Amino acid sequence: MAKRTAMPQEEHPPQGGNLPQGRHIPQRTCIGCRQTKPKRDLARIVRTPEGGVTIDTAGKAEGRGAYVCVDAGCARRALRAGALKRALRTGIDAAALAELQAWAESLAEPAHAPPNTA
Repeated sequence: MAKRTAMPQEEHPPQGGNLPQGRHIPQRTCIGCRQTKPKRDLARIVRTPEGGVTIDTAGKAEGRGAYVCVDAGCARRALRAGALKRALRTGIDAAALAELQAWAESLAEPAHAPPNTA
C-alpha cells in the first residue's frame, strides 16, 4: 500500500468574508410598515413576563419585543391591523391598548405622508 502524503491545506478567507470594516448595526423590521431599519431608529414594545404590554424606552426590558417606526402612521397601522398582537403572541388589555394608542397619537406624522385633513 502506498504511503499517503499530506496535502497542502487550502488558504481560507478570514472570518466574515467580504464584510466592510466597521461596527455591525443591528437591524429590525417594523411591524407597521414591514421595512427593515436600524434598531435604534425604532421603538420597542414588549410583552413582559407577567403578561403586560408596555413601551420599552430603554430597549432592554425583559420579555418578547416588537419594533415599530417612531411615527404616528406606522404605530397606528400596527395597532389597527392586529400586527402587534400577532408579534407579541398575546392579547392586549384595554388599559394597555389605550396607553399604546395615546403614545401613537403623540408621535409626529412621517415627513413623506401628507397631513390628514379629514
